[in-house]
Amino acid sequence: MTAGKRPTVPAEPGEVVYRGVRWRRSASSERISWFNEGLGRWVVWVPKSDAPPLPPEYAACISGAGHADRAVSSARGGASDRRAPLDAMSGRKPMTSPYRLVPLLIALFVVALALWQATRPPSRATQADIAAAQALRGECLQRHGGTKSAPVYSPVALSCHSAGASVKVVAVLVPGKPGSCPPGSSVVQVLQAGVSGEPSECVLPIRVK
Repeated sequence: MTAGKRPTVPAEPGEVVYRGVRWRRSASSERISWFNEGLGRWVVWVPKSDAPPLPPEYAACISGAGHADRAVSSARGGASDRRAPLDAMSGRKPMTSPYRLVPLLIALFVVALALWQATRPPSRATQADIAAAQALRGECLQRHGGTKSAPVYSPVALSCHSAGASVKVVAVLVPGKPGSCPPGSSVVQVLQAGVSGEPSECVLPIRVK
C-alpha cells in the first residue's frame, strides 16, 4: 500500500464507496447513511452535520429541505441512529460556555477585595507598639514634614543637643488610661498615626525655628 493513500474499502451490495467511506440509501425512506469507522456503526446523514462529502450520485438525488426533514425524522425514529454524531456545537445554546464566566468571576473577586479593604476596621496597636511609644518619653525628635498646624516628626530619637532636634517628648498618653499633656505642649502621634489604640505624644519645642 502506498504511504498516505487511503486503503480501498470494498462495497457490499446496495452500498457506494466514495473517498474510502461506505454509503447506502434506504429505498423505502430515502434515508442516507454512512459508516463511521471510528464508532464502528452506521450514522444517518443530515444536512450540515459533521459528515464526509456525499457521493455525487447521492448529492444529485437530494431535493433540498424536504429531504432534510425526512432524514431528521428517520434519525429520530431509529434507536441506533439517535446517537448519530452531529455538529458538536449544534446542541449547545449560544453563549453557554462555562469559560465565559471566568472574567466575570475575576472582576467580582477584585471588587469584593477592594470593598473589604475599604470597610474593614483599622488595625489596632499591639503591646509592643505601646511600649515603643512610651520609650520616646524624654527623647527629642526631628521634624519630618507636615504642616505648621499638623507637623510630622521622625520616630527616631536623637540627642536634644543636636542641631536637628525640634521637640522633646514630655509625656505619652495611652488610650484607656488616665493622663493629660502638660500646659503649652502639643499632642501628636509619632509612630502609627490613625491606628486604633496607638498612644499619642505630648511634645514641647526646644528651639524656635
